[in-house]
Amino acid sequence: MQMPSWEANGTIGCYTPGGECQQGAVPVKAVKVAKKEQVVHAVSFAKQHNIKVVVKSTGHDYQGRSTAPGSLLIWMVDYNGVTFMDTFSTGCPAASPTTAVRVLGGTVWDEVYELADAKGLAVVGGNALTVGAAGGYMQGGGHGVWSPSFGLAVDNVLEVEIVTADGTIRTASACENPELFFALRGGGG
Repeated sequence: MQMPSWEANGTIGCYTPGGECQQGAVPVKAVKVAKKEQVVHAVSFAKQHNIKVVVKSTGHDYQGRSTAPGSLLIWMVDYNGVTFMDTFSTGCPAASPTTAVRVLGGTVWDEVYELADAKGLAVVGGNALTVGAAGGYMQGGGHGVWSPSFGLAVDNVLEVEIVTADGTIRTASACENPELFFALRGGGG
């Protein structure tokens, strides 16, 4: 979370002398994940116990979407990694293999840029190095310095692997779960 008002649920009581502090909008339960199977277990636990889920990569969100009262926070900070592939194919019939980068949910742009630079590649990404490369950045469009030349980050997404609300790991691309892929890329709007 970027704004303390989200933690205090819009009040300033905790920040004034003699003020009263409450839990506010901070999740009451959290799990720090390092593997996708841990995400599956967390989502399944939340579903079984009817607990709202919020996901946090780095918390760079002024609207507080990585927090909610009474929720289970899935913190992606340790689920990180960057893999560059010289020939990646989505499996779509007409798709030609292309150079691609796979970024896990807790990876920050600094990690991606460092590896891309070493390979002599440019990646459409965020300007702040500590912003998460996946998640809200991508789903919000993903503006960056390369956007005028190569489009938004979301325009360059080839495939997404996600754990859905039923606790299933799904792959979404233009030809595999295309409706989910459309939604994950911002729903076209």
